[in-house]
Amino acid sequence: MHADPQFGNGWEQRGKPSLFDGFLRRRARDGFLEFKRQLRELAGHYRGQVLLVHTGLGGFGIDTPMKDAGGKTLRNVLRVVLPSSAPGQYTELAITPGSPSLFEVTLKDGPEAE
Repeated sequence: MHADPQFGNGWEQRGKPSLFDGFLRRRARDGFLEFKRQLRELAGHYRGQVLLVHTGLGGFGIDTPMKDAGGKTLRNVLRVVLPSSAPGQYTELAITPGSPSLFEVTLKDGPEAE
């Protein structure tokens, strides 16, 4: 993904959109709302692991941000947030089939420019 879908903005408690949302809107529109709902639904039924990667302003991070409709964390969705301005670094991804932690993600420093 290109942008941060803002999993921590309380989207789980929002109801279905209605015709009046545009008129009654009191907060910024969540352009990722339907994406997050669909991802939650699909990941909830999927037995495998899901890796979601995007950039963010807060720097490098790894977490499990998705929750099911009951508020329980979906452990099969791993998010990696890459720093948006780190030209001297790269991200290494190792995939180990059969391992409980299928994805291993590491931020590394690139070679020094001469």
